[in-house]
Amino acid sequence: MGQENWQVDEEEWKEPQSRIEAIGIEHAARQPVEKLIQLLIYFLVGVSVFLGVFGFQQFSDIANMLDEKIALQFAQDEAKVLAYKNAVGDSRTAHED
Repeated sequence: MGQENWQVDEEEWKEPQSRIEAIGIEHAARQPVEKLIQLLIYFLVGVSVFLGVFGFQQFSDIANMLDEKIALQFAQDEAKVLAYKNAVGDSRTAHED
């Protein structure tokens, strides 16, 4: 068996080593930006959840208030229609008499 030559001279090693160092520097430079983007995403998700919960509560409150006002207005209109029908009935009775 022949022994292969695994020795790498210093010039051949400098290029990959400089690439590895450049990648390490680039990675270190990106970490603060990545952390900032991560915090921004967490903030946006938190705000969305907050608005979703409390915004839904406000919409629910508005819907309940509208339901109450509509029910009240319906009762008033129903009373007016009943009064109108009674007035018409009284008019017919008076006219017939």
